[in-house]
Amino acid sequence: MRPADVLEQVRRQPFVPLLIRLSNGREYLLRHPDQIILERSSIHIGNPAPDLPPGVYDSTDIVSLLHVAQIIPQPGVAATGGNGAAG
Repeated sequence: MRPADVLEQVRRQPFVPLLIRLSNGREYLLRHPDQIILERSSIHIGNPAPDLPPGVYDSTDIVSLLHVAQIIPQPGVAATGGNGAAG
């Protein structure tokens, strides 16, 4: 997948949570656009720390854009303040 394809989804207003599905079947649910850092060939995806303030993550996973198979909008999922907790 191209970086521009990811940006198009992440920058959509209003933001709609996204499910990122990889070629190996693993999935990441993005509830906030600040949950990722996009690079030329990869995405750093923050794993929410539910016991900490919004925008603080327990860890990050680095995913190659070559392995992003689908980005699926999730309109029925609540967006968050960036930490994975609804609200």
